[in-house]
Amino acid sequence: MDSRYGSQDRGRIWVLLFILLSLGVGSCMPPLSTANPITLHYQTGASPTVAISTPFITTEQIVTATPLATTPPPKRPIYVVDPNDQNILSNIFMIDPDTHRMVWTIQTRLLPEAVLSPDGQRLYVADSYHTQVTRGVQIDALSIYDAHNGNLIADDTSIQGRLLYKAWPLTRDSFMFLSDDGRQLFIEKYGDPDIHQLRLAKLNTATLKTMYEGLLPPCDHRIEVMSDQWICYDNTTLFEINPQLKSGSETTLLTAPGSPAVSVAFDAQTNRLYTIDSNQTVTVVDIKEKTVVGAQRLEVSSGWQFGHDIVLARDGKRLYVSLNTNVNKDGIFIDAIAVYETADWKLIATISLASPIYHFALSAAGDQLYATSPNDRSLAIYDTGSFQRIALMRGLGGTPSLILVPLTAR
Repeated sequence: MDSRYGSQDRGRIWVLLFILLSLGVGSCMPPLSTANPITLHYQTGASPTVAISTPFITTEQIVTATPLATTPPPKRPIYVVDPNDQNILSNIFMIDPDTHRMVWTIQTRLLPEAVLSPDGQRLYVADSYHTQVTRGVQIDALSIYDAHNGNLIADDTSIQGRLLYKAWPLTRDSFMFLSDDGRQLFIEKYGDPDIHQLRLAKLNTATLKTMYEGLLPPCDHRIEVMSDQWICYDNTTLFEINPQLKSGSETTLLTAPGSPAVSVAFDAQTNRLYTIDSNQTVTVVDIKEKTVVGAQRLEVSSGWQFGHDIVLARDGKRLYVSLNTNVNKDGIFIDAIAVYETADWKLIATISLASPIYHFALSAAGDQLYATSPNDRSLAIYDTGSFQRIALMRGLGGTPSLILVPLTAR
């Protein structure tokens, strides 16, 4: 400051500046940014009953990912696993799909896997880290969180040697999964000393003690998982297997006609298994009666191919099938979803996605469809009555991929 001003003058000037700033002179400055902003896009307007949905964004709202302490838990939360492009730190987000807001974030480590307990109360998370951050011995651990508030219940139970995915967590037939009653947690592991001879560990979820560890039994698609018996579907064969016995112990229940299945979905209420093969034919199997109920070639545009995901609505009335169209030939990502009525296999809608997605899931009520795009770092929410997109959350972590949906609302 100019030396012509005395000490009293300089004091008055500082006081004056402080008063001006307090009155809002500095309000023209941009606000301080918060971490991980999320952009929401909403779509409004009437929607056709049968249509190819091309979202048209009309309004935009920006919210932050920082949860408020006073925010009540959502009635029907969903969870998004973000491996963050295989970085040493990753995330699991709890999202309220009705208000389109992030509620909280659990920071996890390398290549996380997560499963929800059948009652939706607990979130089991497996991840890995190195003793020297980016090098040293790899440690594989299991942690348990309260699925409502994200609080840690149990930390770092050793599950050394867990099987790792390469880039994206598996959308079905995960390397870590629960029994149907939630009492056993199964974890697939690398073989020792032969890494290719995979192993299976079974943990008691009440004590987290290992109950059994042995060779991984052959089971391409797990349909029902009991503590001592599984029902599996492999190619065209339905069979029972005791997971504690070696390969070759399975009992064949049924061999269905058609080509090997690309994707499967199971309706536990009716005991019906839906499989789709490379010939775009859906086959329905009653696993209780061990009979083929029917088979039907599905309507699909020429040149389009079915993807790796199919989802059956909880009421069993609709089957949602992922599609790769002429626009996108990537076998991992999909860019459209076909919707069929299971009563007559009529194609009632095709949802055209704004950007290729990795995974999609339905709400427990079946009224919403969720889809994640790792490349676009987004979660899209669709209304299954109009087949239109109602929200798009951008800036969601690094590579959001797997979606977990509780079986029932809170």
